[in-house]
Order: sequence, then structure tokens, then C-alpha cells
Amino acid sequence: MKVPAIQLPFCGTRRLAYWPRDIPESERTLWRPGGKDFSALWRIPGGVYVESLRVALQRRFLVLVLHQGTLSLWDGAHGYRLVEGNGVAISTREFHVEVPCNPFGDTVVELHLFRRIPALTGLPELLRRGVEAMRKGIAGIFPYGEARGLLHRLPGDEEAMTTERLIGRLSGWGIESTVRFVRSGMEEV
Repeated sequence: MKVPAIQLPFCGTRRLAYWPRDIPESERTLWRPGGKDFSALWRIPGGVYVESLRVALQRRFLVLVLHQGTLSLWDGAHGYRLVEGNGVAISTREFHVEVPCNPFGDTVVELHLFRRIPALTGLPELLRRGVEAMRKGIAGIFPYGEARGLLHRLPGDEEAMTTERLIGRLSGWGIESTVRFVRSGMEEV
């Protein structure tokens, strides 16, 4: 007996997703009215196994935090296994995701998609010096071991998300990963 395929949220097909295009506008929390930068919660239903989903980022950077479940990411050369509370910053054009079957509930992933990394002048001093010291910014996946503080809106937090604010939160969780991520998204002068 053939089991019908389940259409995954935020995916055009079972094997390919184009973000942001495949994320419905109704699921997006815009950072500012009329803007294109946004956050969303990606819920993969419990009991569903996702094998090698290719995600293509369309002129966007992505910060991803795993709230519930586990997942694996890789960009060809490097792979990362995330458990609850882990996060990554992604500056590659595409990456692959594998989500093991979660029999205890949905896998919940927080996504922040934005179009640019701030100029050096907009960064805190420590971060700016670190970025200036690095010679080359190579696109990739930059892991954060504990990233629960990256929530888009914390209770009582009415200030809107911005790229600078998100980068500031990232630097609180890992200065080296943040420096490499910011450097990977800046053009050579």
C-alpha cells in the first residue's frame, strides 16, 4: 500500500524549498511595515521524516534557531546537527536539511530572513574590530551552541527586530561565529 506524500510547510516540493518565496506572507512577522525582512516559525508535523530537503536562499541571509526536535544541516563540505536551543547563521545560497521523525510532537524552527548585513559603522566596537581583522569572509553555516535568546519577540519586548539588533543578539551568544557570519556577508572594499 502506497502512503500519500505529505506536503511540507514552506516547501515548493518535498525535496526543494525556495525561501522566502515558499513562506506564505500570512506566516511572516515583518520587522517593519512594508519591509521585506521577516521572522517565521517553521513547524514540521510530528511523525514526518524529512530527508535531504534542499533550501535555496533567494538573496537573503538566514538565522535559524531550533525550538523543538532535532535537525541536521549541511552545505556540502560541513554538516551540523542541531538539538533544542541550538542556532545557526547561514550565508550560503543553498543548504540541505534533514529532519528526523519526531514521534513526540512537531519540530519547531524559528527563521529570521533578511537582505543585508550592517555596515561596519553600525556594529558594536568589539564586533567591528573582529570583522576588520579577518581577511576573507567565506560564505557558510555558522553554529551557535545556545541560542534561545534569539527569539524574535520576548515577553514584554515591543521593540521591532532589525538586522543590527539580531546581529547584536548573535554576538551575545558567540563572538567568533558572529564575526565570521558578518564578514561572510560583506563585500570587499
